[in-house]
Amino acid sequence: MPEHSKHSDCKQVSRIINYAWYVTAAWTLLLSASAIFTIREHKNTLAKLALTEARAAIGRDILYRRWGSSHGGVYTPITEKSAPNPYLSHIPERDITTPSGRKLTLINPAYMTRQVYEIAKESEAYLGSGHLTSLKPIRPENAPDPWEKKALDSFEKGSREVSELVQIDNQPHMRLMRAFITERSCLKCHAVQGYKEGDVRGGLSVTLPAQPLFEATRSQLNGRLAAHGIIWLLGLGMTGLGSRQLIRTARAQKQIEAELQEQALKLEEEISERQATQESLQESESKLLEQNYELQATEEMLRVQLGEYERSQTQLKQSNSNLQAIFDVSPLPILISTYADGIVRETSQTFCTSFGFPRDEVIGKTTLELGLWSDISERHIFIRTIDEQQTVSGYPGEIRNRNGEVRYIRMYGTKIDFRNETCLLIVIMDVTEQKRTEAELRQAQKMDVVGQLAGGVAHDFNNMLTAIIGSAEMMERHVKNDPALVKLLTTIQEAAGRSADLTGQLLAFSRKGSTRTVQVRINNSIQSVISLLERTIDKNIRLTTRLIADRDLVIGDPTQLQNALLNLGINARDAMQNGGTITYATATVYLDETYCGSHSFHIQPGTYVEISVSDTGMGIKKDVIDHIFEPFFTTKGIGKGTGLGLAAVYGTIKEHHGSINVYSEIGIGTVFKLYLPLADEQKDSDIPLEKTRPGSGGILLVDDEMLIREMGQALLEDHGYQVFLAEDGKQALEIYEREQAHIQLVILDVVMPVMGGKEALQRLLEVHPNVKVLMSSGFHQDETNDSFIKLGARGFIQKPYRTEDFFKAIDETISLTEQ
Repeated sequence: MPEHSKHSDCKQVSRIINYAWYVTAAWTLLLSASAIFTIREHKNTLAKLALTEARAAIGRDILYRRWGSSHGGVYTPITEKSAPNPYLSHIPERDITTPSGRKLTLINPAYMTRQVYEIAKESEAYLGSGHLTSLKPIRPENAPDPWEKKALDSFEKGSREVSELVQIDNQPHMRLMRAFITERSCLKCHAVQGYKEGDVRGGLSVTLPAQPLFEATRSQLNGRLAAHGIIWLLGLGMTGLGSRQLIRTARAQKQIEAELQEQALKLEEEISERQATQESLQESESKLLEQNYELQATEEMLRVQLGEYERSQTQLKQSNSNLQAIFDVSPLPILISTYADGIVRETSQTFCTSFGFPRDEVIGKTTLELGLWSDISERHIFIRTIDEQQTVSGYPGEIRNRNGEVRYIRMYGTKIDFRNETCLLIVIMDVTEQKRTEAELRQAQKMDVVGQLAGGVAHDFNNMLTAIIGSAEMMERHVKNDPALVKLLTTIQEAAGRSADLTGQLLAFSRKGSTRTVQVRINNSIQSVISLLERTIDKNIRLTTRLIADRDLVIGDPTQLQNALLNLGINARDAMQNGGTITYATATVYLDETYCGSHSFHIQPGTYVEISVSDTGMGIKKDVIDHIFEPFFTTKGIGKGTGLGLAAVYGTIKEHHGSINVYSEIGIGTVFKLYLPLADEQKDSDIPLEKTRPGSGGILLVDDEMLIREMGQALLEDHGYQVFLAEDGKQALEIYEREQAHIQLVILDVVMPVMGGKEALQRLLEVHPNVKVLMSSGFHQDETNDSFIKLGARGFIQKPYRTEDFFKAIDETISLTEQ
């Protein structure tokens, strides 16, 4: 055998022997750990057995103590071992004498337990000891040892049992103490110590030797340990046998290898003879092999790269799919564009739907090419803000949709890495409708405030105009033969009429004007307006109509509606100083919930007649169009407009539960579109009134304005009525109570000091439910009309009124109540 083979053989044998020692050491450690665990489990089991015996012993002690306690103790003859207990001297019957003369003493449970334990110590069968102790012992000998004191302290904290395996005289002992609870029978002896029923009075302990248990089970433990030893020896034997077998196998293998090496030497000699002829072939083959290896390496590299590419493509598709899913479900428009030049890389369907762009039209174009930014500088400011803050939330801005319409938005943006590009992610919230609603709310609030002022002013004007018109009409009847005076009075009445129209516009704006609810044909009203305009506008203005509404019947006040249409025509005329065309058109349309919900007029979905009044004038500027419906707002020169025309139109349309929109472009013209709800086709409910007739009987006229009282008294007396006057509701009640037999009608003003018309009406009806009351006011709306009718008033007349209207209202009220 060659020298290097012998060296290798020795090295392998040494390695096998080392492995055998390692296995032996591991096996020894394993069996040692098992033996230690067995010994520990054996001790734990014995401790549990000792604790069980201790509990049984202490249980017996407690039972016979409870028996003795339940009987109040036991009397025994007095002996040297059972001497009277000095600690029971407080018990009157501690010592007694039987009728036969025997002296007995009381043995309480504690005394009895101590004697039992002393007897047990003297017994040869003694297996343990017991002790009754307390933190407040009556007998000093019963004081606790350190272990017992520790247990008693734990009882004070709530424990009821303490046990421990301890060494006493180098021998294991199980110590157990159980809390002693004061029972009712214990109070005979221990109440003097201050104990109450349920208190922890002390503890009853027992100490049992555990060594007998250890001795009794020692053979069992030794057997188990011997088994561990036998198993350990078997393991060592098997390890030795295995290692010897491995050594023999290794040596045999080495022998075979040596023989093979000899055969290899012979083959090498034969091969060396052929190597000379194969050198050229080997060189060529080596070159081919090198090329083949290079090709294989290149192929493997391409295969790895292809696998990585396919994985990246799969991840990219999954990422794109997840991103598209997020885009598809997002309720807000999302846009991803390159950070530097704003080329759109991705967008959500919500963006395309909201702003009217097809998706393929958006992708690949810059936001500037799409015309999204209303102001190009806004994007630079937005980018700069992100550079400074990393993210932007609620950034206000403007964006144009595909139709060029500006939408007000709030943007939430951040910089992201999207498809290996630095991009800008923007989430867009369209707040156009919110801003429009806020503006409309501010406008409505402003209109309501000014409307209240206008209504109050109109009310006071109407009171004065009532007196002026009534007085002028009365004077006209008395001076019919004087043409000059008649002309003056006619001028007064015409001026008062124009003033009444002015206050009517104020009331229409404030929506406190009188509104008749009759059927009105809008197409007919427009024709009437056209007839009026044709006589007043210049010849260079052309009037056209396109009345194609197949349904045009509405319920409302024909005068107010005609005035509204006329005001729009006059405004259109004034907007075309150099001529043009005014067009009135009608159509029947259906307004859905979406339109009605976005409109400040709070109209209901349904079928409406659309009235459009358009002109080809100069148009209205954007900063002006938001104010055109405000009262007293006008762009006309001084003396050319009151600023109430469009305000009155606004109030009239709102009073008729409709809406109004304005569209205007500078240099092209303006279109006003009015929408009024259509009514069902039916017969007109207006009832023609009879001609006024001379009156009779008494009328109570109640008004806080002296001019109206004096004018009304003159008119009524001239018409044949007896007149009673009152300046407030309280005075009216007093007069009616006194003169009710002579009063057939009460004309009651609404707004008065001391007591207003509403309270006076209620007070009158409470006492006189059949009283006839005609309400009168300088302004009127549903709240002050229908509500008074519901309360019991028989009619309503609005100031200022002409004499004919005044007496028609009186005749109608009296005649209706007599039916």
